[in-house]
Amino acid sequence: MNELRIIEKIRQFPKQVFTVSDLEKILAVSKKSLPTVISRLKKRGVLNQVGRGYYSAYGEVIVPENVACQIYYPSYLSLKTVLSKVGVINQIPREIYLVTPRKTYKTKIAGVSIIHRQIKEELFLVIF
Repeated sequence: MNELRIIEKIRQFPKQVFTVSDLEKILAVSKKSLPTVISRLKKRGVLNQVGRGYYSAYGEVIVPENVACQIYYPSYLSLKTVLSKVGVINQIPREIYLVTPRKTYKTKIAGVSIIHRQIKEELFLVIF
């Protein structure tokens, strides 16, 4: 499969950032050959590695806040991060904080530290 067809398939996928299992589904390759395929696509510039185990399509602009909510669901940006982004508080956090009812989780996306902090389930409201 050529690079243009791969990029087209990746862009049709509803996510902005892909895991290895997502790429397995998109590219329709076996688990055994998947690491080799991903490595070759990274060398050719078709895929960008935005974090450990996370990839994006070539030329895709990654907004860490949006991606952080996708990779660890359910989660929301914390009040500290939101107030800083809109300029209500003058403290600029070095990390992006999110809250989740799941276990605390830390990762890096596009060079930005992402920290998901666990809160009690009854404090976490899911509104659909």
